[in-house]
Amino acid sequence: MIAKKWIIKPRKKEDLIEQILYNRGFRTREMIDEFLNPSLSNLPDIFSFKNMRLAVERLKKAQQNHETIIVFGDYDVDGETAAAIVWETLYKLGFAVLPYLPSREEGYGLNIQAIEKFKNEGVSLIITVDCGISSVAEIKLAKKLGIDTIVTDHHQPGNQLPEALAIVHSDELAGVGVAWFLSQAILQEFKKRSQVKDFLDLVALGTIADLSPLLGSNRILVKYGIDVLRKTERIGLKILIREAGLDLGEIDTYEIGFILAPRLNAMGRIHHAISSLRLLCTRDFRQAVELSKKLNLKNAERQDLTAGSYEQARRMVLGKVDFPKALIIASQEWHEGIIGLVAGRLVEEFYRPAIVLSLGEKVSKGSVRSIPGFNIIQSLREFEEYFIDLGGHPAAA
Repeated sequence: MIAKKWIIKPRKKEDLIEQILYNRGFRTREMIDEFLNPSLSNLPDIFSFKNMRLAVERLKKAQQNHETIIVFGDYDVDGETAAAIVWETLYKLGFAVLPYLPSREEGYGLNIQAIEKFKNEGVSLIITVDCGISSVAEIKLAKKLGIDTIVTDHHQPGNQLPEALAIVHSDELAGVGVAWFLSQAILQEFKKRSQVKDFLDLVALGTIADLSPLLGSNRILVKYGIDVLRKTERIGLKILIREAGLDLGEIDTYEIGFILAPRLNAMGRIHHAISSLRLLCTRDFRQAVELSKKLNLKNAERQDLTAGSYEQARRMVLGKVDFPKALIIASQEWHEGIIGLVAGRLVEEFYRPAIVLSLGEKVSKGSVRSIPGFNIIQSLREFEEYFIDLGGHPAAA
């Protein structure tokens, strides 16, 4: 175990709250006020996002031509909620649109097999949510096959951007946050009445689940999103919250991050995330009950897998003669869906960047978590030639 030594900095503020905020970088009264009093009026203009207008214009064309659209998401809560928002928005406007979440076997982001499948099914437009910024080869193929792509993502771009029709990107938001702004732009452009708080319950879920910093626009969206969640009409969420033994009116960041998000994430980790997406969107009571029970069972299975794998990983770390500055461990026994959780727990205990690999016969998959101040995705991109695929944030990959 690492011996920890506390270094206490001298106080610069008499008030405890002001001192805490000062320590976290809030040095002006304006910054403090915006942090303590988040307001929807401080959100950026929808069309200030680069290529947002271009994305909406392409959707106008798709509606006029009765094109088939795929909303392509990710298998975590951020990707599920982002897909739900964009799919529901377009579906309610009468678009021919289907959601698609890849399996763990397909891997993260767009893949060649899926694009070829879409072509055979007559799809002419793909909208990615919470992915796509690193899918250079896949989007090049889509373009060759006559399929346009609108990328909405928040992950760090690589050295080369994909040849998408439009890329709407922000590394300050979660993927669901970018998707929400696209949804608002669509509703505004199609002159459909909507409340700015539409879908904010899903935005709160995805943003908190993805561990996005609760600052700036994220903080505003989550603050109002929790208010919406406490009054949500989504039957799937209401049943899931009830099954988890929670009070809908008392939901907060803890309940989302540690109770609801793990249940929604469990399907994508060890089964298929489409069940979580269906739970978020269903209006059928019986289906909501059935899906909620399914999520709870998979979450229990996920907990058992994680506990066993973490103990094994921990023993491997403690068994090292020279304690490294970064942890790299691997096993054939670990399920690829839980290695991110194992990496996160290793970082918490040992305060080292952790790379955890699930070894396969031909291909191994890894998940990485880092510590504040060490940009892990930037470091990994220096060795990008050795990876089949790579994506992530400064804190995770």
